[in-house]
Amino acid sequence: MRNENKQNDSNIVLFFMVILVIATIGTTVHLYTSTQKMAREAYISSSVEAAQSLVVLMNYNNDFSAALQTATMYSLATPFKVKLTNTIVRNSDHAPDNWEIAAMADLMANPMKPYVYEYQPKNSKSGSPFRFLAPLRANVRCLQCHGDPVGELDATGFPKEGLKIGDFA
Repeated sequence: MRNENKQNDSNIVLFFMVILVIATIGTTVHLYTSTQKMAREAYISSSVEAAQSLVVLMNYNNDFSAALQTATMYSLATPFKVKLTNTIVRNSDHAPDNWEIAAMADLMANPMKPYVYEYQPKNSKSGSPFRFLAPLRANVRCLQCHGDPVGELDATGFPKEGLKIGDFA
């Protein structure tokens, strides 16, 4: 029993490490179940594959494509929903909800804060007892499509947003 608890603790730590990896690429994580057992099972069955997919995809695609594909795969394979969002979005499916808007405002006001989370055990309005948001900060690669000049069309046909290095990407 003691080894089983130790293994479960290790699984929980590894699970949250995967969440942090995904979160560093600008995601919000919604937990659609409140049971720890399901969270552990989700980690065991798919977290390793999600992390491995992220590494593979980032070698072949740009950061956003890798993040989007990994988030989609992880959301389909687990009871978790991973969402990419920002204050300005190109796809309305990625529009932030009220909690995400408040969380992003908190992170912008406190740039040294690495993430924001919330836990509401039962009857949460969102249906998600656990929510987590960590920003992806713009780097040189992001600026190719999201930098200056504002309004110029990028390679995908979207207008550039004028982001600077370090902005929310």
